[in-house]
Amino acid sequence: MKLFYLLFLICILSTANLSAQKDCWEGLRREGLRLRAAKQYPEAINQFFAAMYCIGAPQKDLITLIKQTQNDWVKELNDTKKAAQDALQQLQAATAQTVTLFLKEIDQHILKLEYDPAREKVIIALALNAQQKEVVKRLQEVAFFYTETNQFAKADSVLQLLNNQPNLSERLALLKTIQNLNLTYYDTLQKRYYPEMVNVEGGTFMMGSNDGNDDEKPAHQVTLNSFQIAKTETTVWQYNLFTIATNKKIESTLSWGWWGDNPVVNVSWYDALEYANWLSAQMNIEPVYDDNLRSDMVRANWQANGFRLPTEAEWEFTARGGNLEKDKDYEYAGGNDLDELGWYIINSKNRIQSAAKKKPNALGLYDLSGNVWEWCWDWYGEKYYTESGSSNNPTRPSTGTYHVLRGGSWHSFDGDCRVAYRYWYYPDILYLDIGFRLAQDK
Repeated sequence: MKLFYLLFLICILSTANLSAQKDCWEGLRREGLRLRAAKQYPEAINQFFAAMYCIGAPQKDLITLIKQTQNDWVKELNDTKKAAQDALQQLQAATAQTVTLFLKEIDQHILKLEYDPAREKVIIALALNAQQKEVVKRLQEVAFFYTETNQFAKADSVLQLLNNQPNLSERLALLKTIQNLNLTYYDTLQKRYYPEMVNVEGGTFMMGSNDGNDDEKPAHQVTLNSFQIAKTETTVWQYNLFTIATNKKIESTLSWGWWGDNPVVNVSWYDALEYANWLSAQMNIEPVYDDNLRSDMVRANWQANGFRLPTEAEWEFTARGGNLEKDKDYEYAGGNDLDELGWYIINSKNRIQSAAKKKPNALGLYDLSGNVWEWCWDWYGEKYYTESGSSNNPTRPSTGTYHVLRGGSWHSFDGDCRVAYRYWYYPDILYLDIGFRLAQDK
């Protein structure tokens, strides 16, 4: 009987032990499945591993669950990574769009000569860290403007945004730093803010017209030496440097406002001489005009290599295309179709237009017919052609009341835009369709 009870007790204890062992791994397995369903993959894997240490645990089943859980975890990580990458791309695209808008606004500020607001938007655009090459171009332009208008501290503060060497207070050092940011764009800035000069080979041509007004007659032979002349009329961008650097006010009576790429107007003959001398000093070359810049007694040093107004003969030779087109006898600078060549009262929409938007003449010069009247050095003489006859590079009558204007303007009829047409005005006059372009001896 005792043996029976002993065997019975052993059987009960064995059954209880097997039940406890099963509860061990099943409980851990259930908890692992719950955690896996909740996407708590590391915790679920820990539960499955713990279950494997229970006696009698189904090892293959648990290993399969571990592998499936690991796969689910990797898939979620990849999905999360892709979602993060997609979100990053969307953020980068949105940032790039924002910077694109800032670039447009900066360009508009620069076009309207609003350099302080342009600087503030450049700072924001830099912080957004997108389209850095384009943003740096605008920073380069703002720094260039501040430098060339003697605002050296402002120029230095802009350059410090790029961690450049601080405390630059000299023009040449600042320009060198600005140039090193982007050499190609620096060349663009030079052409934007200073006149781009074109070589005109000297030669002989017939000046005037026997079919024109009385003061255009007679057509007569003139011989010119080689010289240079600006590709466009002096622009607002170019003249604005001078006005700020010299504390000179620019007249603001234009209904359309000041735009950098427009030819400058409301400048007198005296203003043009003063700008020419300032530009010569800026370029470290000898000025042409003496100190009597605001006087009719001003004299020109024709041996100097600085900037100056063209003579009336140089202007007409240039407008006729120099040696390339002088024998074609075009009515306008570059041809006979004024709509292709210049802005005048029919196509100008009753306002000045951006420089260099029409077809150039054979020398690559723009707007010699139309857009703005251009001051010449000469006094106007109604009978000067009759009295002077053939000559070598005539400079002007010795005295007079008016100075010569050439080329017509946005406000002119087509006849006034002819290459032979002569006009005149008082040298101190300011008018909204009178500007100038510069010449220079080679």
